[in-house]
Amino acid sequence: MSVRRAKSVGKKFEMQVYHDLIKIYPKPNYEIEKDIHLDIGIQLDFLVKNEEGTILAVEAKGGDHPTRKDGGAKRTDNVKKALANGCLYKGLFPDSVFAVYFSYEPTPGSDSDKMIQNAIKLKYFDIVKYISPEYENSLEGFING
Repeated sequence: MSVRRAKSVGKKFEMQVYHDLIKIYPKPNYEIEKDIHLDIGIQLDFLVKNEEGTILAVEAKGGDHPTRKDGGAKRTDNVKKALANGCLYKGLFPDSVFAVYFSYEPTPGSDSDKMIQNAIKLKYFDIVKYISPEYENSLEGFING
């Protein structure tokens, strides 16, 4: 997959995640910031805030390629990046909540699966959520509109 195609697929998936977040954390009680660069050397896809401050940090890894079905948590590199961000973020903000969204579940027993299970056990990932790429079809107007 070309870099441009991968970014396009990733941006569509981020819109799916954003749509899910606004259903859970509606305005005006919550604000959702996108593409946040933190001085600790990481970039997060979303921060959810309320009047008391940040309540959720979100990493989104996924998308759907028309012929390859190896995105989301099936790709070890995606899990590694999410884990690196989770470790740094939770290391500096241990009382925070860190959520990871993936488009595909890992293959059971794979290295990706083991990394996710250990990240949950070690409290680097507080929430792991999977959104099917087929979900994108129901959001076509939202994503492209």
